[in-house]
Amino acid sequence: MRNYVVGIAYLTLRWCAKLPSHTIRNFLLRFVYGVKLSKGACLYGGFIIRNPTGITIESGTVIGGNCELDGRMGLWIGKNVNISGDVQIFTLQHDYRDPHFKTIGGPVEIHDYAWLSARSMVLPGVKIGKGAIVAAGAVVTQDVQPYTVVAGVPAKEISKRPKDLDYTPADYVLPFR
Repeated sequence: MRNYVVGIAYLTLRWCAKLPSHTIRNFLLRFVYGVKLSKGACLYGGFIIRNPTGITIESGTVIGGNCELDGRMGLWIGKNVNISGDVQIFTLQHDYRDPHFKTIGGPVEIHDYAWLSARSMVLPGVKIGKGAIVAAGAVVTQDVQPYTVVAGVPAKEISKRPKDLDYTPADYVLPFR
């Protein structure tokens, strides 16, 4: 019986992801699915969410289209974060060293003013520091220090970012998508 309930919840969440209105999607995510979504935050359509009750998204943050957010071990996204399209954030994965292929993981934190560029991936237990940038296509396997720019597979520091950040990505949200 539990599998049917989980299956129905997953299917309705996929349906919610296809709605063409931020207002309706945000309402459903908050009050039906239990995402802790602050006012002024926005998710573009096409997302995949695992365990919505484990996800917190602060104000001014924008999550681009077709992103995958995993809240199974806890996912916290701070204020004014820009997560571009097709980004994947995982909090749980299989342990390839375990003979039974058990799962391991940990919560992910993405701090204020961070930017995860298109098609980047964040693995379990990682903290992305304030103002940090993850370049397109990077795979983040360890913590990223504040105001650091990382790129590559696995992601390595390539630059630093100025610390005087003052913007809100949600100010530029398209009304439908």
